[in-house]
Amino acid sequence: MDSLSGILGFVVGASSGEGAGLEGYELLIDLTMAVVAAFLGGIVASKLKLPVMTGYLLGGIFIGPFTPGPHSDVHRVQTLAELGVALLMFALGTQFSLHELKEVGKGAAGGGILQVLFTILLGIPVGLILGMSFTQALYLGGMLAISSSIVILKLLLSRSEVEALQGRLALGIGVVQDISVVVLVVVLPALAAPNQGDFGSLGVTVGLALLKAVVFLGVTYVVGTRVIPWILYRIISLGLREMFLLTILIIAVGTALLAQLIGLSFALGAFLAGMIVSESEAADDVLNEIIPLRDVFASLFFVSIGMLINPGLLWDNIWGVLLVVVVILVGKFGIVAGLLLLFKYPLKASLRAGLLLSQIGEFSFVLARTGVDQGALTTQIEALVLSGALITIILTPVLYQFLPPLFDRLDERLENRRVRLKAARAAAELPAGEAAEATAGTAEGDTVIYDWEGRDPRLDAMMQNLSKEVQRDHRSSIERWPYKKHVVICGYGRVGRELAEAVRRRNFEVVIIEHDLRRAAEATARGMLVFTGDATREIVLKQARVDQAKVLAVTTPDLPTAEAITREGRLLNKDLEIITRSSDLRAIRALRQAGAVNIVQPEIEAGLEFIRRTLRSYGVSGVELQSLINGRREKHYGRQK
Repeated sequence: MDSLSGILGFVVGASSGEGAGLEGYELLIDLTMAVVAAFLGGIVASKLKLPVMTGYLLGGIFIGPFTPGPHSDVHRVQTLAELGVALLMFALGTQFSLHELKEVGKGAAGGGILQVLFTILLGIPVGLILGMSFTQALYLGGMLAISSSIVILKLLLSRSEVEALQGRLALGIGVVQDISVVVLVVVLPALAAPNQGDFGSLGVTVGLALLKAVVFLGVTYVVGTRVIPWILYRIISLGLREMFLLTILIIAVGTALLAQLIGLSFALGAFLAGMIVSESEAADDVLNEIIPLRDVFASLFFVSIGMLINPGLLWDNIWGVLLVVVVILVGKFGIVAGLLLLFKYPLKASLRAGLLLSQIGEFSFVLARTGVDQGALTTQIEALVLSGALITIILTPVLYQFLPPLFDRLDERLENRRVRLKAARAAAELPAGEAAEATAGTAEGDTVIYDWEGRDPRLDAMMQNLSKEVQRDHRSSIERWPYKKHVVICGYGRVGRELAEAVRRRNFEVVIIEHDLRRAAEATARGMLVFTGDATREIVLKQARVDQAKVLAVTTPDLPTAEAITREGRLLNKDLEIITRSSDLRAIRALRQAGAVNIVQPEIEAGLEFIRRTLRSYGVSGVELQSLINGRREKHYGRQK
């Protein structure tokens, strides 16, 4: 590390004009230092099994102006980091389509607006406790209300949860928060102005800002749906890859700059550009081209944030910083999770989304800088917010690594308790003789025998409120469980549907577990035995008689869900052949540890099929071809059954 400091120190000296022949290369030197700091911090974080963004932040502190050792110019690094913000938000918009936003519209719109309001109300007394004026406390509440969409996205990408419900909810609420910045940037300075009592003038100012935002959204939508697809199609038809990449950069950065020029946020403009592109047929190509650049420049964003942190000032105001951190981690988490539960989202998804949003980031810095420029905030308050952001950005990934399993256990306990209460109420409504017969010889937690061996009336109680489209009661005429050595398929999406049809064509028995009522109804209409529920719960797997099954196929791409199902299935049946799906090669080890026997990675399987078809064209076939395919498969997955 000393030698590294010496090298970086020489570079800094050169950037200050002390070295010969390096004048005019200051920007390149700062870029090199930031990338090296990100690289070393990321290595240290990965060795400590922490998220790499934590290492990026600490690397930024190391080369920042408030620590001894090599220094980089924070303003130049921030300029480069803005490109990372644009690319990251553009890629997020490309993945987060308008259709998906509609699916979580209730929780994202309603929950996001209420969360911002409640967090501002929570921040006001906190600011007053810290000795701030009412206007400064209002600023503090606004800064605490806005989470970092970049942190959320990096966390979700690292755990393959972008498509999971908690991911879509957190990103949806994050979008609402980002949009609310437009209002806060206008309202808060107006309240701090000398004529803040003039509510008529304030209303006009806010109305004009909102009108500006609506016009920008409308123009972006029209241009994006009618002009951008045509441009992308023409560029693709030219066959020039570098031109396609340049076009993407122009769309992402150009839209972001246009948003900035008219008074909206830079990151919001990039996100909207990505959402518009996501509706075109070239969305996948755009994403594939932008991801490498996104990852490199996004690391610079976290380095630039670390460079703003003053460890000495943080220590001098430690109690105020700790209070802010507690409000963010506990208060904000409770507000988000509580609102999502109020909107009837599942407990696990609500708690995970609340934890994802329990931090503050880039837009909070925008509000802080706006307040300082307007004279409403002091630099000490800005430093307080930056310190709170650093700590929460470091702690949130760590907490998200360890708390979700506890959330799952809590959810399971509460669900089991609710099921027992429903079963008890249902039994109380039966005639005395039938109730005694149904519950005779059982104790709390035991399996109740009903209709056939293992049929559990607790599940019937749990499913009483499900749609009548899913005719689960067609099983009631069966006196005993009809299947043995059957296949249990968790998820009736595209993969599960193909697997079920193939297995049934060979006259093997299939049982489906699906939480989506429409898919469950579709499977039921095709004559399959369907259980509608959460396959991560032991009671649902027991009802599908996983203990007597031969194969458990887990088709969901969501890693935490697949791990939970695999673990529960292995506990119920040690001889069960569990086949899981992984969207990330890094998840293979986790799924194996959970009990998976075979793992399918779609991209690897597609690559092997390309190999098979290509070599067949050259006459390679039979044992030689199969041996080659098996060798490549074993290289990626390890030895599978």
